[in-house]
Amino acid sequence: MSQWITDTKKIGLGLTTFGVVFLLLGVLLLFDRPLLTLGNMLFIAGTVVLIGPSKCFQYFSNPAKFRGTLCFLVGMVCFGYYFF
Repeated sequence: MSQWITDTKKIGLGLTTFGVVFLLLGVLLLFDRPLLTLGNMLFIAGTVVLIGPSKCFQYFSNPAKFRGTLCFLVGMVCFGYYFF
C-alpha cells in the first residue's frame, strides 16, 4: 500500500492547523497580538512546507490576489512589531 501523504506534508498540515488555531484563539481573546502573530507565522510556514516554495510564491504573488496578500503582510508586520 502506497503512502499518499508524505511526512513532509504531514508536518506542513500540522503547522497550518496550528496556525489557524492560534489565529482563532487570537481573535477570540480580543485580538491578542502575540497569538495573531504566531498564527500568521505558522500558517505561512505550513503553507510553504505543504505546497512548496515556488507554488506558494506563485500563489501569493498572483495579481488577482494582491490586495489580500498585501493586507495579510501588513497585518503580520504591524502585529509582529508589537510582538517582538
